[in-house]
Amino acid sequence: MASKKAGKADKKDKKDKKADKGAKRAEAARKSAKKAARAAQKKMKEAARTLAQKAKKAQKKSDKVPAAAPARSAASSATPAKPTPAKSAAAKPALGKPAIAARAAGSVSTLSPNESWTVTALRARARELGIANYSRLDKVALLERLTTL
Repeated sequence: MASKKAGKADKKDKKDKKADKGAKRAEAARKSAKKAARAAQKKMKEAARTLAQKAKKAQKKSDKVPAAAPARSAASSATPAKPTPAKSAAAKPALGKPAIAARAAGSVSTLSPNESWTVTALRARARELGIANYSRLDKVALLERLTTL
């Protein structure tokens, strides 16, 4: 009788050990998945940061571009130059952050959202329009919200 009980106890110990191994493997898989998710999130943040930096550089570059001066000949340099009239604001279209971000991403040429816009550009447009909780929306939901406004 004692040997049967000992045999059952050994079997039970083996089952417990297998269960412990399974639990350890599951925990390791959960940790690995969390680590991968954190790494992906970090990459996305870095990509967004890089895109924002490119947009700022593009905006600074477009602000710094001077108007081209007409070429002068030696004879005309002796006479004072006539002041040129100021250009109207309508002559140069103002580009907002979504347009710059979209242009940096290379996906958008118009200001009306459509399927060709990237999620980053759609989120930038939603931010500009003051849409709440835009960061949680996927591309389809962002397009839907932006087109119904």
